[in-house]
Amino acid sequence: MASTGFVLGLNVIIDAIAGVTWAYWLLPLGLAFSGWLTSTLVPEAGGQGVERVIRAIHLHSEKISWKIIPAKVVATILTIGMGGSAGNVGPCVQIGSGLSSFLADVLRCDSYDRKTLVICGLSAGFASIFGAPLAGALFGIEALFVGSLAHQVLFPSVVAALIGHVTASFLGMPDMNFVASSFPSFDSTLLLLSLVGGGIFGIMSIVFVECFNGSKRLMYSGPVSAPLQGAIGGSLLLGIAWFVSPEVLGLGKETIQRALEGGTIVWALILGKI
Repeated sequence: MASTGFVLGLNVIIDAIAGVTWAYWLLPLGLAFSGWLTSTLVPEAGGQGVERVIRAIHLHSEKISWKIIPAKVVATILTIGMGGSAGNVGPCVQIGSGLSSFLADVLRCDSYDRKTLVICGLSAGFASIFGAPLAGALFGIEALFVGSLAHQVLFPSVVAALIGHVTASFLGMPDMNFVASSFPSFDSTLLLLSLVGGGIFGIMSIVFVECFNGSKRLMYSGPVSAPLQGAIGGSLLLGIAWFVSPEVLGLGKETIQRALEGGTIVWALILGKI
């Protein structure tokens, strides 16, 4: 329910701002406020979300502050709603895990049961937004046990993911499925293109991760406050959007769908999105 409410609210903000042409100029201000919120009031709400949950599991005895939930919702709405190029999966994962940790506090669970509940919350949050219960269950277990599967928590994780998916669908969670206009017939040429494409996509993912980590190290190397970092980042994003394409802003779902339909994609959008 929490993930669905968050996504529906986020979509309302995105649709409202999309109809106002000058709203994207508020991006530096939105990111500055988001930076202040996640650095001053609730530092645990910073980052992408999933890594914060993993850190809480392995370093903080599975304890996740309930304050993360409202802070993460506000920070994400400010970031994505104003046009920031971020995702909504991490926040849903962190919201589900935060609620599970709070429930564990209320029920006074021991360490094992607390970890199980947090895994269930992570799996339910992932499954609710992606509509993939089995993937959500396996993702939760794999992410928290890093390289191994804990079979004793597999069943509750699957149940939580299924219930999260069904609940989200019932409450009107938007469908994230993409539709391709056509599918090519399988032959040796398609197989070769797939192999080459897979290698290229893998290299680009490494480039993205290294650029992401490098930019973080650069921003944190000097005495620059988080709000100022947000303002600088928002200004740079506006510049990139102006030089490359406004499609670098936001979630990018429309671009993915157009690509699957065989539409034209500006090549510079690849680097601009990074």
